[in-house]
Amino acid sequence: MRLMFSFLVPFTLLFSFSALAGGGSYPELRTVNFLDLSLYQGQWYEVYRFPNRFERNCANVTADYTLLKNGTVRVINTCVNEDTGKSRDIKGTAFVVEPATNASLKVSFVPFFQRWGWFGGDYNVLALGENYEWALVGTHDRQYLWFLSRTPELSEQDFETMKQEAADQDFDLDKLIKTPRI
Repeated sequence: MRLMFSFLVPFTLLFSFSALAGGGSYPELRTVNFLDLSLYQGQWYEVYRFPNRFERNCANVTADYTLLKNGTVRVINTCVNEDTGKSRDIKGTAFVVEPATNASLKVSFVPFFQRWGWFGGDYNVLALGENYEWALVGTHDRQYLWFLSRTPELSEQDFETMKQEAADQDFDLDKLIKTPRI
């Protein structure tokens, strides 16, 4: 599938440079105790998110993760443009930052620099369903938050659990939007 310039550049630059800006006086994020990357791999549906420029007009958003032999994770994010109905994707590489838990990663979508993990965005798994049926993912600066599920919808109980965990970690849930499905 062909990458669209309008999708690639904003996603790459905003996600990557937000990680570099870092800093801030945010409380430390609490991630899951351990993330089994072999169980985490596969397709995830984005059900809710914080609005961001790189997902403008995106519906039916999915993320596909594949654990590679070298311990990195191949990432393919896909969305359908709400206006045109065209599917577009972006490929990246995720690198484990905290090997003791595997729950903090850096994801690079900058093609040339992916090999080394340079310009990587912050990716932290904050909570998981018992059977890896849902995941709450956020960034240290609290600017990005995603509710992911193995199915296109979440149960009310899982949704409430994820909202509570995000609120407990100082994410502003007034910004939370449902990812459109078309």
